[in-house]
Amino acid sequence: MARMKKLIPLMLALTVVMAACDGDGSNLPSSLPSLPSTTVDGTTTTIVEDTSTTEPGQETTTTVAEATTTLPPETTTTGAAPTTSTTEPEEDSPALVQSDAIAAAAPEGWTVTQADTLAGTTDDDLAGILVSACTAGLLEGSALDDISVAAYSTVVEAPPSLFDPLLPPQASFETRVFESEDAAAQAFAAIEIMTKRADGRACLASRYLSWLIDLLPIDASLELTTEDVSIPGANFGVRLVWTATVRSRSVDLYLDVVAHRDGDSTLVGAFTSVEEPFPPLVAATLLAAGITT
Repeated sequence: MARMKKLIPLMLALTVVMAACDGDGSNLPSSLPSLPSTTVDGTTTTIVEDTSTTEPGQETTTTVAEATTTLPPETTTTGAAPTTSTTEPEEDSPALVQSDAIAAAAPEGWTVTQADTLAGTTDDDLAGILVSACTAGLLEGSALDDISVAAYSTVVEAPPSLFDPLLPPQASFETRVFESEDAAAQAFAAIEIMTKRADGRACLASRYLSWLIDLLPIDASLELTTEDVSIPGANFGVRLVWTATVRSRSVDLYLDVVAHRDGDSTLVGAFTSVEEPFPPLVAATLLAAGITT
């Protein structure tokens, strides 16, 4: 789905009222370099409330059969079993193996798109967009790509006919392998700040709004709420909900962001949906496929 440009383009400035994002972050580093601005299209957001009440979920182990199919970077398929590549890489990176496993776990009829993100982030790769933007400045002068040896995006989207015909549920994953476990630990600490601290959540909200901007109705007012979210296998996660209101009618736009680390590799998932959270069983299945590979 190319940026999901399916609703009325936003031509007027949005009045944005953000309520949430006030996690205390007491177990996180005390200092944080400046994150990207939370001003979107001339509108400055203000965080006034936090609905998060739970501690991040503990890591669990989920066993899922290992995938046997392999897709090359920048490949789009439909269905649970993507077509095997005719050109095999010399040696599959663990990040690509994870990407292939997630693609193979997609429900029948869902569209799967894979890409090598070290070669460039695509508009559909929301997980990569969020991680790249909201960890900037947190890696002691390094960008994620500078300390990575491989990174792949996997975007899994529901058929429009099964859910919302204009904005179907979508899962975006970034699987990444770093130069060392120390580099992975440094990156994962930045990702944790991104999901737990108020300024990190503000960055996620801002970037998500930018990603949604072509979908929002004219004259919509927006209110944001956030809370912790847990998916089996994820070390931690956050849920952001933009409530768009136009002439007393409201619609909820969901974003769940979760993360998992294993040694020198990380996996970040971003799940988007309308009115209801992304289907939890599908989210758990896709995440488990990437973790247990």
